[in-house]
Amino acid sequence: MRHTRIILLALSVLTMEGFSFYSADVDAEHAALAQIVTELKELNKLIDRAEREADPTARITFQYDWLRRDLKLVRRGIQDHFDTPSSEPREFEPLQGDYRQ
Repeated sequence: MRHTRIILLALSVLTMEGFSFYSADVDAEHAALAQIVTELKELNKLIDRAEREADPTARITFQYDWLRRDLKLVRRGIQDHFDTPSSEPREFEPLQGDYRQ
């Protein structure tokens, strides 16, 4: 559970840092969003470490593959924001959100 908390805390900090500013400067927004994408990719290393250290005999396990999928969807959503004009409607897959099984 300690690793789960670390991962969720890191994700929260990254999100707060990415949105702690408010600016009409599109270049600054894109730079911040690009940094979020980069840091979300880096989270995979921490997720891999937590998964390696997980207790394989635990009755309830953390679903690391579900977390990876959700982070990939978030990254894809940010990338779609860069690639698709905002006037076009978009559909997104829902996030899993619950990582225990």
